[in-house]
Amino acid sequence: MSGAALRKYQQRRPETTVLYRIIQEHLESFLTHAHERSGTRLPKYVENEFRRYLECGIHAHGFARAVCEACGDELLLPFSCKRRSICVSCNTRRMSNTAAHLVDRVIAPDLTLRQWVLTVPFELRLLLAAKPDALSAIGRLFVQEIQRWQRQQAEALRLEQAEGAAVSFCQRFGSSLNLNIHWHVIVPDALFVPDAGNERVQTLKHRAPRRLDLEEIVTGVAVRAVRWLAQHGYLHENGSDQLGGSSEAESPWLRCLRGSLGVGELQRWTEHQRLDEGSEPARSTRSPPRPSKGLGAQYLRFNLHAGVSIPRGLPAARERLLHYCARPPLALERLSVLDDGRICYRIKDTEQVRLMTPMQFMGRLAALVPPPRYPLVRYYGAWAPHSQWRSRVVPAAPPPTLPACTEPSALPPLPCPPAERLSVAVTASRSETASPPDTHADLDVRAKPRELDARHPVGGGHADRRVCAARPTPRGRRAALRPPVAAGLGQALSEGLRHRPSGVPALRWAHALRPSDRRRDQRAQRAAPSEPPG
Repeated sequence: MSGAALRKYQQRRPETTVLYRIIQEHLESFLTHAHERSGTRLPKYVENEFRRYLECGIHAHGFARAVCEACGDELLLPFSCKRRSICVSCNTRRMSNTAAHLVDRVIAPDLTLRQWVLTVPFELRLLLAAKPDALSAIGRLFVQEIQRWQRQQAEALRLEQAEGAAVSFCQRFGSSLNLNIHWHVIVPDALFVPDAGNERVQTLKHRAPRRLDLEEIVTGVAVRAVRWLAQHGYLHENGSDQLGGSSEAESPWLRCLRGSLGVGELQRWTEHQRLDEGSEPARSTRSPPRPSKGLGAQYLRFNLHAGVSIPRGLPAARERLLHYCARPPLALERLSVLDDGRICYRIKDTEQVRLMTPMQFMGRLAALVPPPRYPLVRYYGAWAPHSQWRSRVVPAAPPPTLPACTEPSALPPLPCPPAERLSVAVTASRSETASPPDTHADLDVRAKPRELDARHPVGGGHADRRVCAARPTPRGRRAALRPPVAAGLGQALSEGLRHRPSGVPALRWAHALRPSDRRRDQRAQRAAPSEPPG
């Protein structure tokens, strides 16, 4: 592999983005305003979402050090927040890793994929956003109705044992930072049927859904959803939800949810990237209704669309579809700040922009934070983690391809102990030319940092680059991260962390070293007995 084909790692600078500056400047004012207006604070997980974002990608809050054993090249990898709503970098990485994992490790290449999209009525969006159990129930009912229709296709083909598969993506946002609860479900147009010996599984294609099929499915989803909500006390007899009369109605978090439902103030965006002051702003309290295009159906304002399908033999197209389903809620290139201090966000595929005050923008971001312990991606049927069919329907893992280092050096290899393991957070991006062995295998990047072997290669273009040490974050958040101590390494490696590598600015390196570490080293030197004069 030629050196030109290798991608050079570029360190991101989150502190230079518009989003980071807005949150850094207005976070404390927003939290104080929400507390003074209602007397209660925002949920702790919402506040932690903002604060952890301000630490994401900053060396002062912890980093890992990787060294190439062949050429001696060093790389500092700052820790990531791994949050699921505000951080564009972590969400984009999760989007790429999820799509790559599904294409390479879950979905067989000979399957035709279809996207099913369910949008709930406007009146239920606030309820589903505030109640995670109701949100899980509606998503589960939607997949069950699709599987019921697939079982009908199996019965028509006289198949006794047949199993479908699906992967569901729950999205809380629209294209203009509005609260819009909907689901994207990827379902193959096929059923999995075991052979006579029940040793192998065959793939049997069924016909594509028709409009009558979609009307039957969306009717079943709407009827079962309304019945479930009524049985659990979330709906009155007249069909309205019970959030208005609850004690949570005046909480600051529900105020954020209510404020993010409407369209807000819109202006036209001219070709010169300026606001058209002559146009009249459009104000509304709800999103305008849109007619269904292509293969779609609607019942009780539950809208179902299934007109997008990707045939076999198009891996790039199916990966783009999965990127769309797992996309982040915010696009940095569409965000800007006007001269008067208002926040401007361009709406996708339109000539309009959303104008917000900083407090309104922060409130919309808070409304898009998903509740804790709620997975946004769920697997069903033969693709479920505990399904007995999964091992027989998923494709074999592709062999890893590691590029060789093109810059050999006479430097001695770094004595990293083979048995030492580090729990470090590494920014691993999927590359078309290089794919580390476990880049797609471990997708649990939401809660815990990845646990990697010290011998594992890290970074683009250097097959021999290993994670050899980690600097912990302040306040003891990751107390388990410590430089490896072993025979032949120990003090030498620890002292090596305190010397600025070449190519790293002195000011940034000084911020990366915590004052507490320097004070501890000074106390240790003062406590050490002095050597007697020779």
